[in-house]
Amino acid sequence: MSGFPLGDDADGMLAKGIGAVHGRYGHQFFLANDDTIGRSLAMYGEWAENEISLIERLLPESGTLLDVGCNVGTHAIAFASLRRSSLVLAFDIQGPTLVCANLTAHIQGKDNIVFVRSAVGDSVGHVRVPIVDYTKKANFGAVRVTEDSLGALVPQISLDSLAIPAPVALIKLDIEGSEIPALRGAQELIKRDRPVVFAESHGIDAADALIAFAGSQNLQWATLRIPAFNPNNFSRGETNIFGDASECAVIMTDSSATIDLLQSHFGSWVLARG
Repeated sequence: MSGFPLGDDADGMLAKGIGAVHGRYGHQFFLANDDTIGRSLAMYGEWAENEISLIERLLPESGTLLDVGCNVGTHAIAFASLRRSSLVLAFDIQGPTLVCANLTAHIQGKDNIVFVRSAVGDSVGHVRVPIVDYTKKANFGAVRVTEDSLGALVPQISLDSLAIPAPVALIKLDIEGSEIPALRGAQELIKRDRPVVFAESHGIDAADALIAFAGSQNLQWATLRIPAFNPNNFSRGETNIFGDASECAVIMTDSSATIDLLQSHFGSWVLARG
């Protein structure tokens, strides 16, 4: 692992399962036993940089940026670094991931990010989050809301229920299949600000539902397949741990020019548009 000094509490941090790396956007904390996001950060100094670089092309110089499903804060930190005059609001359901995210923001001095432990859906209330053993190797980015009554109780909000400063320029969603409820709970915000929406798609049915939502809001859309491995990664790691894996997503936007921009810069990643 490529790391940086943590001071006198380094052993204690690692004992709690928190690793650290100096990466593309500065010092980054992560869950050391995460075999996907954590492993990528340790090996490459970044996570989902192909996705981040694509989203960056679509961002205005200012505005509120929403990161729904922020995990350890890699996207939120990147957004706050790339758009310093923007406010970044980031949401996640896991306490340990948000510990890492807040540590990262603190050590970097990023005062334009607010991290919130909450699910995001189409109603306000509470949901259950599974009990996770963070001492064992797993993909902690795959944790999702559960029906298990023994899970931890966390708040759920809808984006429309919050007084979010306008204009909202971006809604990025990666919440393991709960993207549509979150969008249903953001319809007034979308109507008000017409932000770019970047929604992770978990399968063909999910993509169809996201496209249908875009149509219901009179938004242009494009489906994307984004390679997980970035050969130009920050640490210059040559070993591809992802193989042919890719992230699938649907972009929604008020402007066909935005889709044209995607097509011109990332044409091989655009599968369809409408």
